[in-house]
Amino acid sequence: MTFLSLIIISSYAHLYMYFNMENSHHYGQRSVRFLNFIHELV
Repeated sequence: MTFLSLIIISSYAHLYMYFNMENSHHYGQRSVRFLNFIHELV
């Protein structure tokens, strides 16, 4: 992966986590799956 794509993914992950703080009860499990997916990509 290029450095730029890592920046884009990490920025998206931060936005996603912020969104999940607002809706943590409903989306908490999805955020964990999403972060695991990011970890697999990196």
